[in-house]
Amino acid sequence: DEMLETLAERGLNRSVDKVSDRERALQTCLNQFSAEHHQLLLAPHRSTTSVVNLAARLGKSPNSLYKLLARLRERLTECIQLRIAAESE
Repeated sequence: DEMLETLAERGLNRSVDKVSDRERALQTCLNQFSAEHHQLLLAPHRSTTSVVNLAARLGKSPNSLYKLLARLRERLTECIQLRIAAESE
């Protein structure tokens, strides 16, 4: 029982470490974007406003905003993956 508890605790600690590594990488990578792009990346998660409404508010077509968000998310994902890989070396 004691051994199982120790193994479970180690697994939990590793999971927490992975989450905090990802959170650190996310924050670092988000800070590399311009303020406008940073806000765009967070906007769909922070409000109930749809991308269509957000596009209208920004004077963009919904399609162009979807494409921009896709490119920004791709860059963010790549940055996070590179940071995590660099930290694990």
